[in-house]
Amino acid sequence: MKNLLNNSLTEYAKLPCLIDGDRQISLSFNDINKMSAGVAEYLRKEYGIAASQKITLIYHNSLEYVIIFHALIKLKAIPIPLSDELTLPEYTQYLSFINPARILVSKMELYTSLHEKFDTVVRPLEYSTILLMKHHPEIFCNYPDYCDDEIGVIIFTSGTSNNPKGVLLKFNGLMKALEQCASRFKIYCGTRTFQVMPFSHAEGCFSTMFLPWISGSSVVFINKLDINKIMNYWKYVYENNVNYLIVLPALLQTLLDVYREANDNFYIAQYAKCGSSFLSPKTREDFETKFRIKIIDVYGSTEANAISVGDTELNKYDYSVGKLTHISDVKVNKENEIMVKNSKWFAGYLNAPDTTANVFDGTWYKTGDLGQIKKQKLYLWGRKDDIINRNGYKITPQEIDAIVQKDHFVSDSFTIGVKDQHMNDVIITFVILRDHTINLDIIKKQLYLKCMENLSVYKLPDRIIFTDKILRNSVGKPSKKRMTDLYNQNTIHMNSIFLTDER
Repeated sequence: MKNLLNNSLTEYAKLPCLIDGDRQISLSFNDINKMSAGVAEYLRKEYGIAASQKITLIYHNSLEYVIIFHALIKLKAIPIPLSDELTLPEYTQYLSFINPARILVSKMELYTSLHEKFDTVVRPLEYSTILLMKHHPEIFCNYPDYCDDEIGVIIFTSGTSNNPKGVLLKFNGLMKALEQCASRFKIYCGTRTFQVMPFSHAEGCFSTMFLPWISGSSVVFINKLDINKIMNYWKYVYENNVNYLIVLPALLQTLLDVYREANDNFYIAQYAKCGSSFLSPKTREDFETKFRIKIIDVYGSTEANAISVGDTELNKYDYSVGKLTHISDVKVNKENEIMVKNSKWFAGYLNAPDTTANVFDGTWYKTGDLGQIKKQKLYLWGRKDDIINRNGYKITPQEIDAIVQKDHFVSDSFTIGVKDQHMNDVIITFVILRDHTINLDIIKKQLYLKCMENLSVYKLPDRIIFTDKILRNSVGKPSKKRMTDLYNQNTIHMNSIFLTDER
């Protein structure tokens, strides 16, 4: 996909591309091109990094990260981003599995720890050092040609199935798919996004490393989203002239909880692209009403790309996850599993031929999600592994949560099935309340009545647990495994000041 990226250098050269919201440093497309060329030359000469080598990148969100990533693309090496928040045993496990040619890290402490076991680790490259690097004007100032089957990047999934996998993505196919995504996501030249996802996550990587070069848009990012930055979220938006947000359902709900009163700073953004996990219609409606920002709800995965996109012009919330994007062919099989033809960009999983074979039915990729298609709209039921089985009846957790979350006292909820001694699922619904001072007996009865009015008897929760936290993975998805473990250990009862109710 050489021409697309190189054409961007000509068309958008002097336009802003990246803005570090923490350090308030802005780089143009031309700046990144020149800096990445210098880094590419340095990595080749000093460490022998070359085409097709797997290179692990363990950096926090930073300008250095983006520059090094683009340097690796220019070398035709294969970047493998990893979170910078793993433990040393986790890094050892990942790196032993990947066996990269080089390991690039941002922290000296991590370099020291890893160097004891891996002699391929490289000392951190700081921004001040990158600025001093010189490069030949004709070397690495253009992006190379890729064959259609060549791998461009390997992204580890966030572990929805509790088993993170390295997704092999073909460069040309990925770029073509993202080019189609840009128009469907309403990202154009002049769009300025606020990106708070880790760059190691597919959403953070694609939105920061590639979409600006495809569309001419710019990205404002921050190192790490913590409570202090959430409290200053709209300040980042306003001061950096952001008109497009990239968010998760958990962040939308947090912003609703934190910002009780709206103000004019909120209304500068026009759209908020939301993905990675299920977005309840109630959260969407509340956010759009309070902040006057249209949500573009996207359903997809690292392997399948964007499968459907919500219609921002519809005021009616019909519980679909939007219209099919037609970036790839999509169907639902006899078991109601959503299937995608994605061979143009997905080449399987790293070092896992059996896992790769198991996710395909012929040329169709099995997403692991259940749903149905009606009039080109996709209705998502949930993960195949999350379906609750009660005496042969199949129940999707989302349909229970959709009812519970309609209650105006409920901030969030998460339903799981926990096996009993007879291997039937007991339905457990965890509930976070907006106001912890309200009478729990009243709200318990209120929720059960609401469930009884809207759900079949076999779908009613066996237990509703009021808690102050729903445990999530690194990108904000509720973790079924962590909540199940917590429930089985009775930890949630010991740590919570709230009550548990038996039906």
